[in-house]
Amino acid sequence: MQKAPELLSLVHSIIEEKKGYQFILTGSSLRKLKRTGSNLLAGRALLCKMFPFIASELGVDFNIETALHTGRIPLILESANPQTTLVTYISLYLKEEVQEEGLVRNLEDLLLGFSIEVFSKRAKRALSAHPKFYLFDAGVFRSLRPKGPLDNNAEINGPALEGLIAQHLYAWTQSQIEVHTLSFFRTKSGLEVDFIIYGPKGFWAIEVKFSSKIHPQDTHSLQSFKEDYPDCTPLLIYMGDKKLISKNILCIPAEEFLKNLCIDKPLPY
Repeated sequence: MQKAPELLSLVHSIIEEKKGYQFILTGSSLRKLKRTGSNLLAGRALLCKMFPFIASELGVDFNIETALHTGRIPLILESANPQTTLVTYISLYLKEEVQEEGLVRNLEDLLLGFSIEVFSKRAKRALSAHPKFYLFDAGVFRSLRPKGPLDNNAEINGPALEGLIAQHLYAWTQSQIEVHTLSFFRTKSGLEVDFIIYGPKGFWAIEVKFSSKIHPQDTHSLQSFKEDYPDCTPLLIYMGDKKLISKNILCIPAEEFLKNLCIDKPLPY
């Protein structure tokens, strides 16, 4: 069996011979290849990123409760015992790669997560400078997060839902031909909007709430952002079952929002 650096060099030479062959090469990380100085086929290959399933790909098989608890990794979804498989996956792959090799600060190199920066275009307020980091899958987040008798469901479910939305929006922005940025908004005074999407297809401000009801204060951040950026489309995603308008903000059930988000289409709002 050839090692990856040798294989890449062989593929390169065959491509240069222009015999019409096509290759599909997959891998979970470029880290080891970069470390060995491998030929990464720059300019000779298309880079495609693969994400956990998004809701629209699963269609009627998507269930938001399942997505929040065990995630959307194909291996886990196909398992007869998803929770056990998820724990095994984390133990055998994530802990071995991350902990034993001391790569805790390089999760993005391993494609295990992603960071989003603060949206600062034409900012009128003093902004926070710290990015936010999300793991690539809500099930992985839930399994890795320490929990015990002092943790309530909201402390776990809220970040899990925010992460699930983040993973879908990241997959959407990363799959567009034209550049679309995924960021968030946070001022030094504490005003925060969970996600900002900005690009040729639109400008959205999105707030996520793990609640089945909309409360008056839930739309405050979106209203303030809308005052600064009148061209944006503000959306509030929550765990209720009805689409409604609250203080001129469109509020959408989370499962409906996720199922309507398709990689090859603009956001439908």
